[in-house]
Amino acid sequence: MVKIVYILVSSPQDYFLEQTILSAYSVKKYNSDANIVVLADQDTAKTLVGNRSRINEYVTELKVVEVPTTYNMMQRSRFLKTSIPKYVDGDFIYMDSDTVVAGSLEDAYKGVQHLGLIRDENLDEYGDFVKKWIRGNCIKLGWQDLSQEKGYNGGVLVVKRNAESEKFFDRWHKNWLECCSKGYDRDQLALTKSNIECSYIIQEIDGKYNCQITKFESEPFKADARIIHYYDMGICYHVYNDIKLWNKFKRDETIPQEFVDAVNNPQDVFAHRYIKAYNNDISFLHSDWHRVYSESMILQKCLLKINLLVCDIWRAMRQIKTVIKRK
Repeated sequence: MVKIVYILVSSPQDYFLEQTILSAYSVKKYNSDANIVVLADQDTAKTLVGNRSRINEYVTELKVVEVPTTYNMMQRSRFLKTSIPKYVDGDFIYMDSDTVVAGSLEDAYKGVQHLGLIRDENLDEYGDFVKKWIRGNCIKLGWQDLSQEKGYNGGVLVVKRNAESEKFFDRWHKNWLECCSKGYDRDQLALTKSNIECSYIIQEIDGKYNCQITKFESEPFKADARIIHYYDMGICYHVYNDIKLWNKFKRDETIPQEFVDAVNNPQDVFAHRYIKAYNNDISFLHSDWHRVYSESMILQKCLLKINLLVCDIWRAMRQIKTVIKRK
């Protein structure tokens, strides 16, 4: 029996609850006997009433964990993620909420001794800009340069429960707490540092278990994708980044048929258009401005309207220019 673990830190204003429900639904679609555990902080648990209590229909167990109240939502999520073994027994597969399962996960543990992950962005190596960004943050943290280390994506963790994997999570949590105390609350660098401190415990597993579809580098894993990781909904075009559908999900309290169809036919998702991110795009995604943008629904809606208006004006100007050329 496969055990899946999610972290849920959410409010009625975001889509994390709906994303978790959809992901759990997809797990059951292809792994009917799966045991699904959700870890939620105390503030999130208070909101799981009324229509938000429907999460219980899709999961096996929901555990409430007390998290320091001084943390913001992202920090609460990372606090829980880096300490999962304290609250969950046995082997487990951790998945971010912005994932959709597309097949059986029974073989995910094959060959994994302690901890299995997939390369970040499905890349063999980070680009120069990301390496520069890593070096800069390591300097701020007072850490050794981690830019030449293999980067793994923490969105999917295949964990064999033993002393070694527990030691890794203990180091990861402590390293993350240090990062957070120095103003850097993401968990990526703490993960990389912990891998070194635990004698490179992480094993690289097949990319099909974390097919990050916003990148062209995921192409080799799409044909047999088992976990689709669509993460940033602003990077590319596909059904899972349709804000209207997420709003419909929130309003109607049921999974939209479009999402159900996508889960039933996962390869259809890969047929849509993708936007490749270049240096300026990557710089924006790693900036404090993007963090502010991603956490503000009002800001997103306002900027989207402005962007669409600019696109309409640009399109009209191009049409006028074409007409003039023809004359």
